Amino acid sequence: MVDTSTVMIMWETNCRYDDVELLYKRRPAYRSGPKQQLIRDADVEHRFAADSMEFLHVGPHRFVHRVYFQNLISDSFYDYIVRLVPDDSATQRRHKGRTTGEKTPFSATFYHPGDLVETLSVGIVSDSHGGSETFTQLLRSLSKRRPDLFLHVGDMVNQGKKRFEWQVFFFDALTRSGMSSKVPSVITMGNHDLSEHGASDYLAPTTKLSKNRAAYYYAFSAGPVRFIVLDCNSKGDEQIQWLEAELAAIPTQRSVFRIITIHSPPFVEYWDAESWRGGENKWAAMIRSKMVPLFEKYHVDLVLSGHQHNYQRGFRNGVHYVICGGGGGMLDTNRVEDHHVFKKTSFVHHYLHLDITKTEITIKAYGVDRREFDQLTIPKNVVRRYRAADP
Repeated sequence: MVDTSTVMIMWETNCRYDDVELLYKRRPAYRSGPKQQLIRDADVEHRFAADSMEFLHVGPHRFVHRVYFQNLISDSFYDYIVRLVPDDSATQRRHKGRTTGEKTPFSATFYHPGDLVETLSVGIVSDSHGGSETFTQLLRSLSKRRPDLFLHVGDMVNQGKKRFEWQVFFFDALTRSGMSSKVPSVITMGNHDLSEHGASDYLAPTTKLSKNRAAYYYAFSAGPVRFIVLDCNSKGDEQIQWLEAELAAIPTQRSVFRIITIHSPPFVEYWDAESWRGGENKWAAMIRSKMVPLFEKYHVDLVLSGHQHNYQRGFRNGVHYVICGGGGGMLDTNRVEDHHVFKKTSFVHHYLHLDITKTEITIKAYGVDRREFDQLTIPKNVVRRYRAADP
């Protein structure tokens, strides 16, 4: 997901196709109604030919295609098909799930909540790293809760420059869980996710900084929430200035809830002691000194982070903090700090499921055994004042 009304569809092939096309159509969402429909050429609302797609040659026999669905309508299903032109039955493949289509090369359906729906279901995982088996188990459990959005809070792989890791550790798990093509993903970049040139071959940068460095911070609205996604790899003041402007902007100020995602948490308590003393504590210090005051000033409801491989839940000066770094990487159990922020700590692999209405956020944490081990309810902040200037 790129912004409130834009979704990027991406796929990879092992050879270049100049005769590929993507077709899609919209349907109103009926939560209890049919969710599978066949896309017929006569029903297609939009058609993307190969020359209107982003095309990247990322390595030997690795070709990435990107298409942007723009101006999406809130609370709608979008059926789409990727196929060769002319349709060659010898290369056709059927994808099963919340999908449709007869023997098409690839067909699927995703739900776009947009900013008008009153309730929202969100699944969250972080720090899956190379633990693809655990990550897959968590995603399979999460998929049964039918999330509208999937948030990964960073460190999807161990080494972002190794392209095979993206396939083996990340995309394969999403595919096996059935979520890759039908649940829009919101990605927060982790420190392990960047390639040698500071960007990912699979994720389009959302910002170009003054020195032409790629950055991955952005904001969008979904249901009653304004989500602000930050990039812990961007250390300069440009992101801080953008963050304050976004927090003061009308879409954020008028939202019922404000949720921040940033891979590195401001309050880290568990880490490798030697690495921590060797300087790795500086990331947390920068976020704590420059971002936390803004979270408090602009009444952010929830900050979601990973980086630290365990689960922690806490509260400080009106802001809830949840660390959900148990997506598959080796767990962190060595304590290096005590910030007196967290009330709950669990050393388990896990995921979060959020149910969000116009009155409250309910957060539930589930382990690999699919059992709930923690729950938190955040009520609407009824005393928060609208700070932005009138339009």
